[in-house]
Amino acid sequence: MERIRAEIITEANLFIGDNPSTFEIGGIDLYTKTDYNNRPQIPASSIKGTMRKIVRDMESEEIAVKIKESYKRYLENLKRNSCEQNKKIQETNNGSLAERLSRLEAKMDDAINNASAQYLFGIKAFNDTPKLIFSDFNMKDPKEKAPFSVDTKNTIKNQDDPEKISSNPRTYKTVRPGIAFSGEIIFYHLDALEEYDLSEAEIKKFVESVLLKFNEGVYRLGNSGSRGYGKIHVKILGE
Repeated sequence: MERIRAEIITEANLFIGDNPSTFEIGGIDLYTKTDYNNRPQIPASSIKGTMRKIVRDMESEEIAVKIKESYKRYLENLKRNSCEQNKKIQETNNGSLAERLSRLEAKMDDAINNASAQYLFGIKAFNDTPKLIFSDFNMKDPKEKAPFSVDTKNTIKNQDDPEKISSNPRTYKTVRPGIAFSGEIIFYHLDALEEYDLSEAEIKKFVESVLLKFNEGVYRLGNSGSRGYGKIHVKILGE
């Protein structure tokens, strides 16, 4: 099964919101995401969500259009096959499933009409379609003793009376710059799109180009990007 292995190195503080394990007066207000060993972790959902945004911004590019069209043709063929099966089901059930099958057909039409390169990340209401599966990115060196940084953010609040201004300091526990994480992206049934003129090699090249967009510094991981958080550098690793 095809996959992409990558390394992420933090170039600024990284904060991916998580709940503190205990409440401490005068302690940390907000903690970055950690694994069960209390080591910092970049969850798959964070990487996937930001990459989806990057792909959305690239929708007009030639390869993104090709991916869109391949998914559209894939879904059209899936619909044709489903309709044939549904007719047989309706005949054997005296039409009792007609309403449910009609709703399914409407969902398929909606997916076809809204086809996008973002379908690489999954299609709403469809579970078993060709897609990318993301792992969590874990610390490359689990023996790193000081992966965290503590940062304080001041929020200026206007509490009812515009004449009264108050400061509300909050303390964040973030991942410090210079921490390396590694993980992978697995190609799930993406070879099924080869029938529609899209090779796994083309998909791999595109996904790698999306990952490398992080190196431009515009796209950030996690929260508080406006404060300079979340800047990362990505390396594509060999097999």
